Amino acid sequence: MNTKKYAFNGLQSNSLKAGYLQFNEGLLKRAICADLLDAMEELRIKKIKDLSPTDEQFIKNTPYSISEYCTLNDFYIRIQSELKSLVQEFPELETFQTLFLHEINQILEQNQDSKTLLNNIFHIYSLLNLHLEAWEERQNSSKLYMKDGRFYIHIELEGDLDNIEPPELTNSQYLHVISNLITDLRKQNRLPTIDERMAIRFAYVLLEKGHRYNGPIIPWGNSGFRDVQTYASITDPGLGHLYGTLKSNDNLKGVIVHIEHLERGSDQDRELVEPYRIPNFNIIGRVKLNVGGDAPSSSYVGRPLFESDFKPSAVKTVHTWSAACSAIFMDGLTECKLAIERMTATEAIRFMKYMAGNVRRDPHTQALAAAFNINTPILDDREKTIKENNGKPKLITDRFEIGMLGIEIVKEGGFDKVTWDGTANTYPSKCVIEQLTFSEALTMVHKAHEEGLLTYFSAGFRFKHLPQVIYTGTDGIGLGGAQILRYMDSNTGFHGPFKEENISKIIDIREKATKDTKGKAAILLSRLDRLYFEKSITPNDNKKRQLLFTQLKNNEVAELAETIQKLAHIDALPHDTSHPLYSWAQRLISANTTCMAAQIFEETKQWGEFLDSLSTAMDNQDYEKLSELLFSIEKVEKSNTGELVTV
Repeated sequence: MNTKKYAFNGLQSNSLKAGYLQFNEGLLKRAICADLLDAMEELRIKKIKDLSPTDEQFIKNTPYSISEYCTLNDFYIRIQSELKSLVQEFPELETFQTLFLHEINQILEQNQDSKTLLNNIFHIYSLLNLHLEAWEERQNSSKLYMKDGRFYIHIELEGDLDNIEPPELTNSQYLHVISNLITDLRKQNRLPTIDERMAIRFAYVLLEKGHRYNGPIIPWGNSGFRDVQTYASITDPGLGHLYGTLKSNDNLKGVIVHIEHLERGSDQDRELVEPYRIPNFNIIGRVKLNVGGDAPSSSYVGRPLFESDFKPSAVKTVHTWSAACSAIFMDGLTECKLAIERMTATEAIRFMKYMAGNVRRDPHTQALAAAFNINTPILDDREKTIKENNGKPKLITDRFEIGMLGIEIVKEGGFDKVTWDGTANTYPSKCVIEQLTFSEALTMVHKAHEEGLLTYFSAGFRFKHLPQVIYTGTDGIGLGGAQILRYMDSNTGFHGPFKEENISKIIDIREKATKDTKGKAAILLSRLDRLYFEKSITPNDNKKRQLLFTQLKNNEVAELAETIQKLAHIDALPHDTSHPLYSWAQRLISANTTCMAAQIFEETKQWGEFLDSLSTAMDNQDYEKLSELLFSIEKVEKSNTGELVTV
């Protein structure tokens, strides 16, 4: 996906390349202490990974701890505790511990002058760098200094730092500049300087104080028309992204940066403890600031918690969950995922409609995703099911049937993405793709794409599973946890360092799989299914679409190659580089009278008027109008009246 052309919202400040922020001593000390506490975790990760333990050798006896608010004294106590723990694990750090605590005491002194404070800060970072590659020396693009008893951080992304008169930045502008700074660091493949590291930490403090980074939204886009069809959803609670995923642009090719709490420990009963959970909201803000416009990002939210039955619980549950999703979307994330459990089919549809109506987001670029666990039965109590089942609801227990029902629920509920998860009461999980036949998995993706939905599989993936799921043409694969991207103590279930070095292997496997015959067929089928949903496909190509699906399902590789050749004109269609609705409209206009949408309208004149309305909305970048027009095609088809739905 060309994110430079494909990002929305928040781009107006990207041209800002220089400025300064003024702050007081208290904020400076808080930023320093918070950064040094995080540095202890960075140091632990480095020391563990230096040992290169096998998965069987890795030991972790302490679970994830929820963060608490810290005073400056609290920070010192926590750093002291972390250092003590580090020395127990790595005795060679004992001298460092003594020197480090002494330097922190110097920083926290109440009666020191500002110049001495700055000198102490630079001294402690020099000491830190003896054990942790936290920064590098080079020509500064930012500068921490004091003037007239006040502290300043000056950011300069281009040009000569000393020969400009920079503007004072608002907090929002500062966050944008820092995101651009981080993007530049990643592009240059280098560490920050001391000043740059401090500048980034000040941004984190502003985020924690409630200031917003109105970052660019990178949408999922239309299936089949992204430059990468199957995105690797690289999953971590957050710190693994900050210290791993987001350190290199190479890690972001066809990747969605997904934030989710994965650690289950010994709590295996998913009825009592949800296997996936919402992450730390402060970390979500940091991750998005670091991602900037270089990749889409998403977050898990969780399964709704009902106090009693659905109806009396709906108000509180919907408002609580919509508030969480709204906050996440307002940070510029692409997607929020909710688990659809502990509801009947009709309740799930109602819940999703309520959520779609209450979440604050751009519905055309930010997706609501519904996760269905294929091991969790669903009571189908929809009216049509009751009529077909002798007046009774039907309990759906078959994994494939649960997956297919999920598509119908998502479509009726107004969400944008259906995800299929395979977790059970064991960890690590058995791969979801091993719990379904290939034919079943492909059919689920195919049917969802025909409905215009995004698709996703999660649970238990290892390297060996990736080609098989890529051949389904799914839009995303959930990759995280101990199977592929984390160390984990096999006895306690607690997670250790993130294995960002495995991201390149994941990308390489995907690239190889998408270049063979079945990989090409899967991408082409996704594209054709999207055209079918849009009704921008021709009747002749639709027949080939159905043939391609059958051949891929039956593993008829030689026949697939022939069909792919006959569909070269579809393969040659350009990738989307504009708004998803705009791209859809472009394809309808290009197809003109040859597409299936034109045949839905009884008169050629009526179709021409519809295309004229599309063109006007496109020229005006009126996405609300475009949405109404494009989705009216389905209504016209169903009503078969030939009348254009008035917008």
